[in-house]
Amino acid sequence: MIKNVFLLICFCAITATMNAQNKVAELHYKTVIIKTNKESTGAEIGYGKEFIKIQTRPIHSRNPLRFIDKKNDVMIMAFNSPSHGYIIEELDTVYRVNAKLETTGEKEKINGYNCEKFRLVEIPSNNKCKSSFFFEYYIWITNDLQVDPIYNLYVSHAVFSVSTFTYSGVIVKAQPTASYGPKYDCYTILDSVATKPELETDFERPWVKYPDAVCVLPESDNMDSHARSALPTCQDILAYRIRIRALSQKITGIEKPKYNHGYQMIAF
Repeated sequence: MIKNVFLLICFCAITATMNAQNKVAELHYKTVIIKTNKESTGAEIGYGKEFIKIQTRPIHSRNPLRFIDKKNDVMIMAFNSPSHGYIIEELDTVYRVNAKLETTGEKEKINGYNCEKFRLVEIPSNNKCKSSFFFEYYIWITNDLQVDPIYNLYVSHAVFSVSTFTYSGVIVKAQPTASYGPKYDCYTILDSVATKPELETDFERPWVKYPDAVCVLPESDNMDSHARSALPTCQDILAYRIRIRALSQKITGIEKPKYNHGYQMIAF
């Protein structure tokens, strides 16, 4: 009897240790239309060491695969197109905090996770050269899952697109505080979580994976105001191109990367 109890304790200890060693490697979100209960895949976030991979759905030119490379503090967008175009940009240029969380004091269990409910509200943006719009959300966050909080700023952008904010924990559910029309009468929810004993140490860069990959620059010196405001920088086009060329040379390690001009409004 004592021997069996000892074995059971050892088994539980080993199991607990193994579970503790597993790290969150993937977060999968889905979007649910409230009136029709129709579901669609929203975003997939993959965690690695010093990087995360973000894919929003559906996959097309408007939703490039994004890599947040914290080692070099850059974002890399890889487009699903025949030319294998990619964009490299500094993180501080693209991601600016424009919202904050206010606690509601409410707690709820969602999909097995203990969550705290917050209200997402807008704060003045420091991006004066880019037009934006904003929706208020209710956000449920759990601390039952442990991830590197350094990436949460980029996860918030992946889930909400127009709202970027910092927080601690993992977003489990988000829903607009009001109805903004049929398209936004929905909620986003954490659909599944994958864990691994060890996270991947690197990712496949477009210019290494595809010999014909090109770095995409703004396509025209005469962009209309709508397209111009969508760029992540207040620089004029010439200065922007010069900076991106220098950045791409530094990050790729290629003395003369291939360049092409393209419509960048969809990227940011």
